[in-house]
Amino acid sequence: MRLREIPLRVAAYAFSIWGLIYIGLLIYAVRQLLPRTGESQLINRLGWPSVVAFLGIGGWIVAAAYDWRWMTVILIFMAWLALLLPLLSLASTIRALPLMHADRTTVVWPLAALAGWLTAAAPLNLVGVLTSEQLLPLPPTTMALIAVGVIAGIGIGVTARLRTLAFPCPSPGR
Repeated sequence: MRLREIPLRVAAYAFSIWGLIYIGLLIYAVRQLLPRTGESQLINRLGWPSVVAFLGIGGWIVAAAYDWRWMTVILIFMAWLALLLPLLSLASTIRALPLMHADRTTVVWPLAALAGWLTAAAPLNLVGVLTSEQLLPLPPTTMALIAVGVIAGIGIGVTARLRTLAFPCPSPGR
């Protein structure tokens, strides 16, 4: 498949946000080593979901390297839902945190940024695989518009629910 046939893809410069995401995730990891970490409801509730998400995105890199297209779809959606659903279930707790609270800056911001990236990347990955497999149910431009609409709708809804700008900031695509 020629590059111009792909209806929707992540702009190359959008990957530069990964430096900030990795720094945030490193801060999140260090935070878990601190003595009072066990008192944090958010760390306790988001710990295992974040492990699942991290394994998913790590597995995605391997699957993409081996061109296991459908496995990339499974892994990226698994990682996305593993983070998004717990974040949404904790939305009222997250909204109640003061702006510069340690849980907001070291837990919510890094995980919400990763979830924000995955919110856009998962559907884009799916459209890319459907395109490469020549399985698009609609014309490519129509599928691209639908994907953008779905991503925007989810992004707006989640941002309104969480009320943290870390979620929509890393959204890739063009």
